[in-house]
Amino acid sequence: MARVMKTGARLAGLIFVKQGFPTLKMILECVGGSNFFGEKTPEALRVGEEALKALHLYDVEEIGRYLSQTGFEGFAHDIYGPFMLFQAKKG
Repeated sequence: MARVMKTGARLAGLIFVKQGFPTLKMILECVGGSNFFGEKTPEALRVGEEALKALHLYDVEEIGRYLSQTGFEGFAHDIYGPFMLFQAKKG
């Protein structure tokens, strides 16, 4: 993205972060862990486990470092449970 953005353009993103991972795990277990009657369903549990394995969870510092290394400035973020909303300006 940094390569094709104009200087001064703003980048905004929403990603999963490690800080909210326990919350995300609980959500996936609740949503994927039972059927309409509250009975545990093995298929749903497997889907939740596979979804957790497929996620890459970032550290806030990791994203700030990546943005800085690729020419972005003014990294700012807010964390909402398992999500981080961030912005930075292309320098």
